[in-house]
Amino acid sequence: MFAPILVGPASAQQKFHADAELGTARGAAAAKALVVWSSLSSHPLEKIVAEAPSAPFWYQIFPGPDVNAVRAQAQQAVKLGCKALVITVGTPPALAAGKPAPPSKNNPAPDWSMIDKVRQGLSVPVVIKGIMTPEEAESAAKRGIQGIVISNYGGRYPRGSTSSLMAISPIADAVGGKIPVLADGGFVRGTDMLKALIMGARAILLTRPALWGLAVYGAAGVQSVMEMAQTELARNTAMVGAATLKGLNRNMIKIHAKQP
Repeated sequence: MFAPILVGPASAQQKFHADAELGTARGAAAAKALVVWSSLSSHPLEKIVAEAPSAPFWYQIFPGPDVNAVRAQAQQAVKLGCKALVITVGTPPALAAGKPAPPSKNNPAPDWSMIDKVRQGLSVPVVIKGIMTPEEAESAAKRGIQGIVISNYGGRYPRGSTSSLMAISPIADAVGGKIPVLADGGFVRGTDMLKALIMGARAILLTRPALWGLAVYGAAGVQSVMEMAQTELARNTAMVGAATLKGLNRNMIKIHAKQP
């Protein structure tokens, strides 16, 4: 991975461009960006992987009632070269596919029993996507989960939830470096990605901007967006006085409490 900016999972990319995930695969590979492929993709995973066979990727799934089917799906992804399995919690697959969110004010707690069954016997790290509280993060770390992704699904679910950015510091403090913390949801500018890294995120998932690039210019658009994000992050890192990302610290930002 060239920079700590991944292409986040997005379902049914054919509705954005005729090349769909195949274009995203080529564009991300050209930008040296790791992609998290959705289990709800427009093309079979083997066809997507064949488009950029040397590019590393992660695979995202939803836990479901048929544990054996979900586990088989995960194992097939591993056989195709998946480097990590991302299990999304807290939102139904229908929402991920772009359908309306159900009326709910609460983020459903992760079904740890289901997650444990799905990851049983897998040879790759398991990352949980959809963590939004320090308590959930601590539970993940205690259960041996190898990474978490803070995500409120672009603010669509649950309504009125905390932004992914503001959830980073409490969650990063809760796990205390035991497992890597990634962040997803609403990141567009290099400054926002820099803030996320300063607050404790190890990497950022960039989803909508990559889809915007795909929709307009196909593979070239994805490459352009990811390279632009990489350049902005590098420039902004230098502007706050850090020679590398390791030089970032929380003294570089100030958070103002929102006035009532």
